[in-house]
Amino acid sequence: MNLLLTKEIKRNKIMKLYKIILLSIVVFLNGCNLTNQSKKNDNFASIKSCYDTYGIDNINAIKNNVYIIIDQTFILDEHLKEHVIEKISPLLVNGNKINIIKFSTFSEGHYTSVVSKDTIETKLTNMQRDDIANNKLKKFDRCMEYKLQAKKKEIPISLMDTLNESNETISHSEIFKTLLEVSNLHSFKKPKGNKIIILVSDMLENSSISSFYTNNSVKMIQYKKEMKVVKKAEYLPDFKDASVYVIGAGLLSMKARNQSSSNIKKLNNLKIFWKHYFKESNADLYGFGMPELLGDVE
Repeated sequence: MNLLLTKEIKRNKIMKLYKIILLSIVVFLNGCNLTNQSKKNDNFASIKSCYDTYGIDNINAIKNNVYIIIDQTFILDEHLKEHVIEKISPLLVNGNKINIIKFSTFSEGHYTSVVSKDTIETKLTNMQRDDIANNKLKKFDRCMEYKLQAKKKEIPISLMDTLNESNETISHSEIFKTLLEVSNLHSFKKPKGNKIIILVSDMLENSSISSFYTNNSVKMIQYKKEMKVVKKAEYLPDFKDASVYVIGAGLLSMKARNQSSSNIKKLNNLKIFWKHYFKESNADLYGFGMPELLGDVE
């Protein structure tokens, strides 16, 4: 009986030893795989274009040119900041170019500037894939996937940083002039693909041209009168069939929100003005969030 018990104990010890050795091998191999994967990712991180790196002709045009224009004269709460990120996230796909532009007023340190320009390269067509060797194709696909996931992380961070820079102490908001400048960008005038504008702004112009405020609230805007002002100043842009979406319209400053409220009629007049403004600017206003954008950006 003791002999059998001794043999069983030895057998169990040997089995445990085997399990420890096997587990060590698995951990070692996984570590090697992670190290190799990390090295591959490091290589991809230094690549600007997967097409150029693997010697593949990029004949696939950009599908959408997206312009996210941030008005830094008003502050969004955390919920609305996340709302902006949520609305742009579906646009972070292959074939889209994402431009983040910020503005406030035309004074030192606050003028319109391009924060970032990110191109998410278009995928290969099936016909192109058939003409590429499997080994090269696998490397190219891994590169494209890495770059896509990297952009999905980098762009929202850049966008959130820009939103967090907003400052309500800036007294002027040059929306008209900013939109004219954007329309005059070379990349906007002659891009390949559709043009989508996401304008994160209260849409309350406050400049030497015109002011949409009265007594810390939105004034009753007469769109015909304001359109004459814009045209006289030669501030009417040509957006060349762009699709426009607004987030934050009519959202007063934190101080003004505590003192007064904007009635529905004033907000409706604000929307009517911008609808006519974009129509005469050769653009379609598909969404006007007051402040949240209810539909999707398409």
